[in-house]
Amino acid sequence: MEREILRLGWRTDKETRVVSAGDLRGFCRDCGSRRVFLVADARVMSLHSQAVLRGVGDRLLGTFVMEASEKLKTPRTLQALWSELHRAGVSRNDIVLAVGGGIVLDVGAFAASTWMRGVRLVLAPTTLLAQVDACLGGKTAVNVGGVRNQAGTFYPADLVWICAEILTTLPEREYRCGCGEILKTAILSGSAELQEIAGGLPLPGRERTEWSRRAASACLAFKAGIVEADPEEKSDRILLNLGHTLGHALESATGFGLNHGEAVSLGILASSIMARRLGAPAGFTEEVLSCLCGLGLPVRLPRRITGLSRFLRRDKKACPEGTTWILPFGWGDCRPTLLSPDAEGELVAGALEEIS
Repeated sequence: MEREILRLGWRTDKETRVVSAGDLRGFCRDCGSRRVFLVADARVMSLHSQAVLRGVGDRLLGTFVMEASEKLKTPRTLQALWSELHRAGVSRNDIVLAVGGGIVLDVGAFAASTWMRGVRLVLAPTTLLAQVDACLGGKTAVNVGGVRNQAGTFYPADLVWICAEILTTLPEREYRCGCGEILKTAILSGSAELQEIAGGLPLPGRERTEWSRRAASACLAFKAGIVEADPEEKSDRILLNLGHTLGHALESATGFGLNHGEAVSLGILASSIMARRLGAPAGFTEEVLSCLCGLGLPVRLPRRITGLSRFLRRDKKACPEGTTWILPFGWGDCRPTLLSPDAEGELVAGALEEIS
């Protein structure tokens, strides 16, 4: 059964419809006679190609299948995708359909935003992280020089098609990866429902599927309110970077040995320690720790990390005066805080020492 979760309007005439459905077969129903170019995750296609191709039907123009690896989220992959769009003859009236997790959605959406200066975009997120966060908001990106998301655009999808049932084939580590974004949203919103959801991950089965569906609806509803008011991150949208300043640096410094959700989780924990050192209640860090343990996310660095400062300087929020960090002082109380290089170095070093 299909159910529209929300409809997000942008300052242009464009809007994004987000639909929750029981399977993948209906996502092209609203496309009319438009042709479809498919950008897909290799693992998803190995498991669900029949369902995906049945949904596209005879509209299929071409297919670009890629591995979901941060090391492949690069301009080289984007160039290869552009070549395939050219070979397939994709026009401005056609649709790019991206099926996969955040990496595939980022690359597919970047290509859609730049091909013919913008073609229609449909996203079918197939990981928990993508369903609760990455599918909504219009950010597209590729990594440059091993640094995450250095090049990108703002380009919202026309349609986001969410199927919680597909998550039953997601590897456990990848499932838990999405929990980091759920905790982030729970802290930002202060929502009692999201705090309850972030309290622990159910065992695989029907209860987990329903938990995932609830998490996606609640997280996306909160995120929609922020990005609709600030689509290009000129003000409050910066709050969504909670845990990401350090998280992105940890991903890059470990050669992406930490996945996004794990790195963001450690970033959230470290940020809560930094906030505590600036006057936040000490008990809040303990609450964050409890949630991370309940969600099966790391609370300690896997090894000694070197070279973090180089990647922190590359953060998009960095400027000569310092970097704006989002520091959580409690549930629903996250504060953008400009830290000078010296203050940042001292606070980050102290936080990392606690979680090493």
